Amino acid sequence: MIKDFFELIRWKSILLVAITLIIVRVFIHDCFYEVFELSPALSIPFYALFVLSVVLLVASCSIADEIINKDKYKSIRDGKSFIGTLLQEQTAKVLCIVLLVLSLATAYTIGALNGFVHLGTILIVLFGMMYFCSKRYSFQPVAGKLLRALYQALLFLLPTMFETACLANEPKLFEAIGQQNVMIMMVMSLCFGGFAFMLSLLTEITADLRDIDDAKLINSRSFALYFGEDATKKTTYFLVVLLIAATAFFQYQYYQADKMIVLGGISILIYLPLLYFIKEMRSAKSVQDYDFLVKLLNMVFISLLFAMTSLKYVIPYALI
Repeated sequence: MIKDFFELIRWKSILLVAITLIIVRVFIHDCFYEVFELSPALSIPFYALFVLSVVLLVASCSIADEIINKDKYKSIRDGKSFIGTLLQEQTAKVLCIVLLVLSLATAYTIGALNGFVHLGTILIVLFGMMYFCSKRYSFQPVAGKLLRALYQALLFLLPTMFETACLANEPKLFEAIGQQNVMIMMVMSLCFGGFAFMLSLLTEITADLRDIDDAKLINSRSFALYFGEDATKKTTYFLVVLLIAATAFFQYQYYQADKMIVLGGISILIYLPLLYFIKEMRSAKSVQDYDFLVKLLNMVFISLLFAMTSLKYVIPYALI
């Protein structure tokens, strides 16, 4: 029962989101302020509540998706569905609403106390985006994947958006740091948000190749079915090249020779799996082959999070 509940709220996704938000705080925000011997505008207790509000939102989105697509998931999962088996649909709807209300109440409260009341509004937009995606585009070839990838990218950007808004409400602190340095913090967050967007899109498209039989079963217009297997593979190659190029450009911009071993080691964790992905994708045919590639991309996402920890070596040299 408990295991099924955690599967319902997609606990793995929630855990990754929580880890991502913590890494952004510790290895971007804290390292950024340490250069100026200052503390972040958003205190640790408030940031913990911020993480809680986002986690509750993600759980609510997961339940909403299960409710909206319960019949399709039931067909794909051999007649099994969380909705109707683990929870009655009405109970699931109540749980979804309760989690959403708790998320928004927390967000609006900490936002109001820190001069950024629109934090709750942004979470409403994120929930609306995912609800609309589940309702209209979850099983569409392009739109649904773009929306889910954008959702992942915004989760990367949201902590820095909140921190910057709080910083703007403290003129003395903002002046001590300088507008250009604040922009550098935003640009770094945008870079990783961009990586998350491309990697999420790549994973979604690869998963379409794995789930092509399921798509046929429920008459879904998946990317792989709509464009064909060959075109889908070529799209994954293109996205991999973009990811490698973006990583190389980021290193070129912020690379420091005295940290060669650290940054070089992290590069290997990203470059090698992506190059291996291309090699394996060329010969992939079975569900097992594509499932392995999806898991490989999940490992690349973990590597991306690990790469963010290296920013403590980059930030002091990047700031003006």
